[in-house]
Amino acid sequence: MKRKGESLGVHCKPVVLHREDVLRLHEILADGDQRKVDVEADGYMFDDLHELLEKGGHQVDTLQLKTSSPYVSLKIESKSIWLYASSDDAESRGLYEQLREYVSGRRRRRWLTSTLAGVLAWVAMALMVAVDAIDVATKVAETALLVSTCALLAVFWVWWVLWFTNKSLINLTSRGESPGFWQRNRDSILVSLGTTVVGVLLGIVLERYVLGPHP
Repeated sequence: MKRKGESLGVHCKPVVLHREDVLRLHEILADGDQRKVDVEADGYMFDDLHELLEKGGHQVDTLQLKTSSPYVSLKIESKSIWLYASSDDAESRGLYEQLREYVSGRRRRRWLTSTLAGVLAWVAMALMVAVDAIDVATKVAETALLVSTCALLAVFWVWWVLWFTNKSLINLTSRGESPGFWQRNRDSILVSLGTTVVGVLLGIVLERYVLGPHP
Protein backbone atom coordinates (compact mmCIF):
# COMPACT_ATOMS: atom_id res chain seq x y z
CA MET A 1 0.00 0.00 0.00
CA LYS A 2 1.28 3.45 -0.90
CA ARG A 3 0.04 6.79 0.38
CA LYS A 4 -1.30 9.10 -2.29
CA GLY A 5 0.80 12.25 -2.38
CA GLU A 6 -0.64 15.75 -2.36
CA SER A 7 0.67 18.77 -4.20
CA LEU A 8 2.28 21.76 -2.48
CA GLY A 9 1.88 25.36 -3.54
CA VAL A 10 2.28 28.85 -2.13
CA HIS A 11 2.14 32.45 -3.34
CA CYS A 12 5.19 34.39 -2.12
CA LYS A 13 5.72 38.09 -1.50
CA PRO A 14 7.59 40.29 -4.04
CA VAL A 15 11.37 39.86 -4.04
CA VAL A 16 14.52 41.51 -5.33
CA LEU A 17 16.85 39.01 -6.98
CA HIS A 18 20.34 39.48 -8.39
CA ARG A 19 22.59 37.25 -10.46
CA GLU A 20 23.92 35.40 -7.43
CA ASP A 21 20.37 34.77 -6.17
CA VAL A 22 19.26 33.32 -9.52
CA LEU A 23 22.33 31.09 -9.53
CA ARG A 24 21.55 29.91 -6.00
CA LEU A 25 17.93 29.07 -6.85
CA HIS A 26 19.11 27.10 -9.86
CA GLU A 27 21.70 25.33 -7.71
CA ILE A 28 19.03 24.26 -5.21
CA LEU A 29 16.91 22.71 -7.94
CA ALA A 30 19.83 21.14 -9.83
CA ASP A 31 21.44 19.66 -6.70
CA GLY A 32 24.80 19.83 -8.38
CA ASP A 33 24.18 18.37 -11.83
CA GLN A 34 21.87 15.60 -10.73
CA ARG A 35 18.69 17.22 -12.07
CA LYS A 36 18.00 19.04 -15.32
CA VAL A 37 16.51 22.46 -14.72
CA ASP A 38 14.33 24.05 -17.39
CA VAL A 39 14.87 27.81 -17.66
CA GLU A 40 12.29 30.17 -19.12
CA ALA A 41 12.39 33.98 -19.08
CA ASP A 42 10.15 36.56 -20.76
CA GLY A 43 8.49 33.87 -22.87
CA TYR A 44 11.75 32.28 -24.14
CA MET A 45 13.18 28.86 -23.31
CA PHE A 46 16.93 28.65 -22.69
CA ASP A 47 19.21 25.64 -22.97
CA ASP A 48 20.65 26.43 -19.56
CA LEU A 49 20.91 29.24 -17.04
CA HIS A 50 24.23 30.52 -18.35
CA GLU A 51 22.66 31.20 -21.76
CA LEU A 52 20.15 33.47 -20.04
CA LEU A 53 22.76 35.23 -17.92
CA GLU A 54 25.00 35.89 -20.91
CA LYS A 55 22.28 37.13 -23.25
CA GLY A 56 22.78 40.75 -22.20
CA GLY A 57 20.46 43.17 -20.45
CA HIS A 58 20.11 44.04 -16.80
CA GLN A 59 16.68 42.60 -15.97
CA VAL A 60 13.93 40.22 -17.02
CA ASP A 61 10.26 40.59 -16.18
CA THR A 62 9.48 36.90 -15.67
CA LEU A 63 11.56 33.88 -14.72
CA GLN A 64 10.61 30.24 -14.28
CA LEU A 65 12.87 27.46 -13.04
CA LYS A 66 11.52 23.93 -12.88
CA THR A 67 12.53 20.29 -12.70
CA SER A 68 10.49 17.38 -14.07
CA SER A 69 11.56 14.62 -11.69
CA PRO A 70 10.44 15.51 -9.13
CA TYR A 71 8.22 18.24 -10.58
CA VAL A 72 9.02 21.44 -8.70
CA SER A 73 8.48 24.86 -10.24
CA LEU A 74 9.27 28.42 -9.19
CA LYS A 75 7.63 31.07 -11.37
CA ILE A 76 8.46 34.70 -10.65
CA GLU A 77 6.51 37.50 -12.32
CA SER A 78 6.32 41.21 -11.64
CA LYS A 79 3.25 40.99 -9.40
CA SER A 80 3.20 37.33 -8.38
CA ILE A 81 5.46 34.45 -7.33
CA TRP A 82 4.16 30.89 -7.45
CA LEU A 83 6.10 28.01 -5.92
CA TYR A 84 4.68 24.57 -6.68
CA ALA A 85 5.54 20.92 -6.14
CA SER A 86 3.38 18.18 -7.66
CA SER A 87 3.94 15.85 -4.70
CA ASP A 88 4.68 16.11 -1.00
CA ASP A 89 7.15 13.21 -0.90
CA ALA A 90 10.42 13.76 0.96
CA GLU A 91 12.46 14.82 -2.08
CA SER A 92 9.84 17.23 -3.42
CA ARG A 93 9.15 18.74 -0.01
CA GLY A 94 12.86 19.22 0.62
CA LEU A 95 13.29 21.22 -2.59
CA TYR A 96 10.06 23.10 -1.96
CA GLU A 97 11.06 24.16 1.55
CA GLN A 98 14.57 25.20 0.48
CA LEU A 99 13.20 27.39 -2.29
CA ARG A 100 10.53 28.91 -0.07
CA GLU A 101 13.04 29.74 2.65
CA TYR A 102 15.45 31.34 0.17
CA VAL A 103 12.75 33.36 -1.59
CA SER A 104 11.36 34.56 1.77
CA GLY A 105 14.83 35.84 2.63
CA ARG A 106 14.86 37.97 -0.52
CA ARG A 107 11.54 39.70 0.10
CA ARG A 108 11.48 43.26 -1.11
CA ARG A 109 11.83 45.81 1.69
CA ARG A 110 8.87 48.14 1.90
CA TRP A 111 9.55 51.81 2.57
CA LEU A 112 6.91 51.90 5.28
CA THR A 113 9.03 53.69 7.86
CA SER A 114 10.23 56.40 5.48
CA THR A 115 6.73 56.77 4.06
CA LEU A 116 5.19 57.36 7.48
CA ALA A 117 7.97 59.81 8.30
CA GLY A 118 7.26 61.69 5.07
CA VAL A 119 3.54 61.88 5.83
CA LEU A 120 4.19 63.17 9.35
CA ALA A 121 6.61 65.78 8.02
CA TRP A 122 4.04 67.13 5.56
CA VAL A 123 1.32 67.22 8.23
CA ALA A 124 3.64 68.96 10.72
CA MET A 125 4.65 71.61 8.18
CA ALA A 126 1.02 72.27 7.24
CA LEU A 127 -0.02 72.62 10.89
CA MET A 128 2.85 75.01 11.64
CA VAL A 129 1.86 77.30 8.78
CA ALA A 130 -1.81 77.07 9.75
CA VAL A 131 -1.15 78.03 13.38
CA ASP A 132 1.00 80.95 12.28
CA ALA A 133 -1.59 82.36 9.86
CA ILE A 134 -4.95 81.37 11.33
CA ASP A 135 -5.42 84.71 13.13
CA VAL A 136 -5.14 86.70 9.90
CA ALA A 137 -8.42 86.56 7.98
CA THR A 138 -6.86 87.30 4.60
CA LYS A 139 -4.56 84.26 4.94
CA VAL A 140 -7.21 81.70 5.76
CA ALA A 141 -7.74 80.75 2.11
CA GLU A 142 -4.01 80.51 1.42
CA THR A 143 -3.54 78.38 4.53
CA ALA A 144 -6.38 76.07 3.55
CA LEU A 145 -4.88 75.71 0.07
CA LEU A 146 -1.45 74.89 1.48
CA VAL A 147 -2.83 72.34 3.93
CA SER A 148 -4.83 70.65 1.20
CA THR A 149 -1.82 70.59 -1.13
CA CYS A 150 0.41 69.05 1.53
CA ALA A 151 -2.21 66.42 2.32
CA LEU A 152 -2.56 65.50 -1.35
CA LEU A 153 1.21 65.29 -1.76
CA ALA A 154 1.44 62.98 1.24
CA VAL A 155 -1.29 60.71 -0.11
CA PHE A 156 0.34 60.68 -3.54
CA TRP A 157 3.75 59.80 -2.04
CA VAL A 158 2.29 56.89 -0.06
CA TRP A 159 0.52 55.56 -3.15
CA TRP A 160 3.62 55.93 -5.32
CA VAL A 161 5.94 54.18 -2.88
CA LEU A 162 3.55 51.28 -2.25
CA TRP A 163 2.94 50.79 -5.98
CA PHE A 164 6.58 50.80 -7.05
CA THR A 165 7.82 48.65 -4.18
CA ASN A 166 5.08 46.03 -4.52
CA LYS A 167 6.56 44.15 -7.46
CA SER A 168 9.47 41.79 -7.94
CA LEU A 169 12.75 42.75 -9.59
CA ILE A 170 14.87 40.12 -11.33
CA ASN A 171 18.36 41.45 -12.02
CA LEU A 172 20.74 39.50 -14.22
CA THR A 173 23.67 41.51 -12.92
CA SER A 174 25.36 41.06 -9.56
CA ARG A 175 24.23 42.99 -6.51
CA GLY A 176 27.05 45.54 -6.84
CA GLU A 177 26.40 46.14 -10.54
CA SER A 178 22.60 46.41 -10.45
CA PRO A 179 21.05 49.88 -10.81
CA GLY A 180 19.80 51.43 -7.59
CA PHE A 181 16.34 52.76 -6.77
CA TRP A 182 17.10 56.26 -8.12
CA GLN A 183 18.56 54.93 -11.37
CA ARG A 184 15.59 52.64 -11.98
CA ASN A 185 12.91 55.22 -11.21
CA ARG A 186 14.59 58.57 -11.96
CA ASP A 187 12.34 59.46 -14.89
CA SER A 188 9.16 58.57 -13.01
CA ILE A 189 10.26 60.56 -9.96
CA LEU A 190 11.12 63.67 -12.00
CA VAL A 191 7.86 63.53 -13.93
CA SER A 192 5.88 63.11 -10.70
CA LEU A 193 7.66 66.00 -8.98
CA GLY A 194 7.26 68.23 -12.05
CA THR A 195 3.55 67.48 -12.26
CA THR A 196 3.11 68.18 -8.56
CA VAL A 197 4.93 71.53 -8.73
CA VAL A 198 2.90 72.64 -11.76
CA GLY A 199 -0.31 71.65 -9.98
CA VAL A 200 0.61 73.65 -6.88
CA LEU A 201 1.53 76.74 -8.94
CA LEU A 202 -1.70 76.55 -10.92
CA GLY A 203 -3.66 76.29 -7.67
CA ILE A 204 -1.95 79.37 -6.25
CA VAL A 205 -2.51 81.37 -9.46
CA LEU A 206 -6.16 80.32 -9.56
CA GLU A 207 -6.74 81.24 -5.93
CA ARG A 208 -4.99 84.64 -6.08
CA TYR A 209 -5.74 85.98 -9.54
CA VAL A 210 -8.85 84.20 -10.79
CA LEU A 211 -11.00 83.86 -7.70
CA GLY A 212 -9.86 87.26 -6.53
CA PRO A 213 -8.93 88.63 -3.10
CA HIS A 214 -10.89 87.53 -0.08
CA PRO A 215 -12.84 90.15 1.91
